[in-house]
Amino acid sequence: MDFELSPELQELQLRARKVAAEGVAEFGRFNDSWINGFSKEFSQTIASHGWVGMTWPEEFGGGGRPNIERVIMAEEMIGSGAPIAASWFADRQFGPSIFTYGTADQQAEYLPDMLAGKTTWGIGMSEPTGAEPSSPASPSVVSPSRSSSARNSGKFFIAPRGRRGQVSRLN
Repeated sequence: MDFELSPELQELQLRARKVAAEGVAEFGRFNDSWINGFSKEFSQTIASHGWVGMTWPEEFGGGGRPNIERVIMAEEMIGSGAPIAASWFADRQFGPSIFTYGTADQQAEYLPDMLAGKTTWGIGMSEPTGAEPSSPASPSVVSPSRSSSARNSGKFFIAPRGRRGQVSRLN
């Protein structure tokens, strides 16, 4: 097997590496940048390169690109610590869920802003502990890095603290 990247994929890798380095220079470097590195401005930058929704079908506004291209772009962004959290869940989970299962009205309402890097999406997960997030026995806990917050009830929410736009709750 030939594991060499084609010249086109090498060019994408170099472009993504350059954009990632510029993002780190401007907005800082983050460990686990897909969840901790929040910059709405940088999400709009990567969207302007067509890298948000790059593998989505063209009929939903995506790039229709092969998955290997997203892997190459994401490796460069995450490897450099570029702040991609503001668009990560929209690109990876919610956009595909909406274009696969959403109504035409939902697709028209949400997908364009996701593709432009204008909206931030997070995941709210609920464990079956019986405690509700609003319960007085479940005080908020702020992570040591202050990058996210959760209720101490077996419930947790994956999104940059204080920067959520849309949250999907999973029970």
